[in-house]
Amino acid sequence: MKNFKAEVDKHKKAKSGLYHVLKKICDAFALSHLSQEMKYLLEDSYMTPEHSKWVDSLLLEQCRVLREDVVSLVDSFGLPDLVLHSAIGRFDGNVYENYFAQVNSSKIQKLTDNGRPAYWEEVVKPLLQGTAF
Repeated sequence: MKNFKAEVDKHKKAKSGLYHVLKKICDAFALSHLSQEMKYLLEDSYMTPEHSKWVDSLLLEQCRVLREDVVSLVDSFGLPDLVLHSAIGRFDGNVYENYFAQVNSSKIQKLTDNGRPAYWEEVVKPLLQGTAF
C-alpha cells in the first residue's frame, strides 16, 4: 500500500488528470483491503462495528466515484471487444442491444461437458496461460 501511494503521489504535480484517477483507485484499493481484514481488526478490538460500517460505506462511495472512470480505465489496456466480450463496455455504444443479445445467447447459458462456459477454451484459457496476445 505504501509503495502504491508513493507512486500515485509522484503524479500529483503533473498537469494531467492522471493523479486524480490514480488516487481514486488507490483509495478504493486501501479501503478494499481494510474491509477484507476487518474481521481481524474487530476480533483484536482495533476497530468497532461502527468503524466497519464506516469503512464499507466509504468503499461503496469510492466505487460510485470510480464508476465514471471505469470505461476509460478498461480501454487503457487496449483489449478489443472480442477479448472483453462485454455487453456494456462495447466500442459501438449499443449497450442494451448487446446486453440482451448476450443474455439470450446459448454461449452464456449453456455449460460444456467439463462444466465451464462455452467461451472458456477460446477466451479464458489463453488469458490464464498467457497465450492470448
